[in-house]
Amino acid sequence: MKKLHIDFETYSDVDLRTAGMHRYVESPNFEILMCAFAFDDEPVQCIDFTGRPRDAVARFLKDLTLRPETLNTAHNAAFEMGCLRRYGVIVLRWIWRCTAVKATYLSLPRALGKLSEVMKLDKPKDKEGMRLINMFCKPRKPTKKDPRTRYTRDTHPEDWARFMQYCIRDVEAEREIDEKLEPISPPEFEWDNWVMDQEINDMGMLVDAKLVEGAIAIDKRYRAELMEDARELTGLLNPNSRNQFLDWVKVEMLDEEIDGLAKDEVKRLIGVTEDDDVTRALKIRQELSKTSVKKYASLRRGLCEDERLRGSLLFYGASRTHRWSGKIFQPHNLPQNHLYDLEDARDLVRNGNYEMLDFLYPSVSNVLSELIRTAIIPSKGHKFIVADFSAIEARVLAWLADEEWVLEVFRTHGKIYEATASQMFHVPFESVTKGSEMRRNGKVATLACGYGGGAGALEAMDRNKEIPEEEYEPLKRAWREANPNIVKWWWQVGNAAMDAIKDPKTRYYAGKVSFIKEHGFLFCDMPSGNRLCYPRPAIRLDPRYDKDQIVYEGTDQKHPQWSEIGTYGPKLVENITQSIARDLLVYGMQEVRKEGYDIVLHVHDEAVIDADMDVEVHTIEKLLATQPEWAKGLPLKADGFETMFYRKDG
Repeated sequence: MKKLHIDFETYSDVDLRTAGMHRYVESPNFEILMCAFAFDDEPVQCIDFTGRPRDAVARFLKDLTLRPETLNTAHNAAFEMGCLRRYGVIVLRWIWRCTAVKATYLSLPRALGKLSEVMKLDKPKDKEGMRLINMFCKPRKPTKKDPRTRYTRDTHPEDWARFMQYCIRDVEAEREIDEKLEPISPPEFEWDNWVMDQEINDMGMLVDAKLVEGAIAIDKRYRAELMEDARELTGLLNPNSRNQFLDWVKVEMLDEEIDGLAKDEVKRLIGVTEDDDVTRALKIRQELSKTSVKKYASLRRGLCEDERLRGSLLFYGASRTHRWSGKIFQPHNLPQNHLYDLEDARDLVRNGNYEMLDFLYPSVSNVLSELIRTAIIPSKGHKFIVADFSAIEARVLAWLADEEWVLEVFRTHGKIYEATASQMFHVPFESVTKGSEMRRNGKVATLACGYGGGAGALEAMDRNKEIPEEEYEPLKRAWREANPNIVKWWWQVGNAAMDAIKDPKTRYYAGKVSFIKEHGFLFCDMPSGNRLCYPRPAIRLDPRYDKDQIVYEGTDQKHPQWSEIGTYGPKLVENITQSIARDLLVYGMQEVRKEGYDIVLHVHDEAVIDADMDVEVHTIEKLLATQPEWAKGLPLKADGFETMFYRKDG
């Protein structure tokens, strides 16, 4: 089959980064400026569309991208597909491939420039590109000396010629990446999942625009009142300035050692000061520093004309486990909702009733945060069915490690926290009651210890700090004694991975998974047929423990730069478990869609279905928890509820 490698350069007055591709191309001012392309290894051509009629450009692109026996390839191909649809060109998603997907499947960088560096391409991405994109792809702010709102081929012909060469270079880089990664490309079923992802993103989710506007207006007024209160209390011109406020607090609290204004430090200072004005000023600082309400502005920026938000899910966003991450308003990081009168609060915000909201609730910003989820609503005449897997990681981990007593719990009553406490403390199951200290400890240990966690993980999971610090270590030991097969599997996985690195092209097994080093990667092959990938693996001496450690190249939250990352058995187990949980969700979503139901959003282990009013919850639960052939013996369960706006159950 022939391959078409293609790249567009475009213009829009909408910010692509903050509003997303769908809103970007929807702008009346959107246009495709040029197209660089090449079939197979032919020389790259670049066609300048400046001055050409839009319908002529559309005919050219249709003829180019809808050729028989041709696979279209682009980097972040969803963008090219969105541009084509905006020009009225039919897009057949299954004849497209994306080199960004190929890269992130292998845990390589998504961005073409960084990927080019890491892969050390013969023809890397042109580093001058950002200057040229800022020049030609975005509107400019006019000045007295230069009133133009756009630069074009006519205004800057030499830079335009460089821009066309930049577009050509992108195709050359993308083609080289595609050729190098083709032997270790994602399996075919993952391309089916990518197509599903594009369809869900293109459908998008309906947003309650009235709620969004009400929340933005109320937040603006609330913050203005807080700022005025803070000025009166502190005498500062701008009490929201970190440096000004910090200096004021240091003067007011001379006897206290103050370490900045981070969230935890402000909370500590509130606890130690006895000055009412300082307490009030610090609490105002807390309110003003809350960023979750900014998501309303993100929602508004990304809304398309039909009030749907599209493109908020990023395929392989968490490349180490192949899970999704979020874009635009980050649906994977939404505040939970705990208000008992959620619907009443929602109505107050929709109607802009600031006075009543401020009267009824101690923190307006907390209310707005809790309502963010509810801005996502079903289509007219429909309802949401929100369904998620029950304790999916605990189930998958036990299944992978053959921890039979845990699997039996999930096959029967499913009360894993009670059963864990019973195993840990050697007491009858019936004696562990809801609300008891033993159940609490069993829950914290279950959530904290599955991936090698110790006292630090237990402390982090003990959010209410109800467990004395000296009990963390005994709890860790008790959990490990109760789950010997899981503990054993941690080290089997670590040893198999290390052996595979030392002995390339030889497969080493650890229960249901296996490891092999080839093509410069450590691959972990899983029962789902998927594989996890660790680039450029090696064994290094870990000076902290004076023993060998597995390292690979990548990025993490603490070190955004591409560098070596250390790992070991329990951490690999966490990756594997979360990836299998992801594969189960994908399989379930495919089953839901086969029956004609629309998924508008999925977050972690949860799917949101836009359903007709007569669809029953148990129907969706059963479909989502469909057991794949490869997961025999794994007890799956999905729990769902129906709602007229997106929220957490409870």
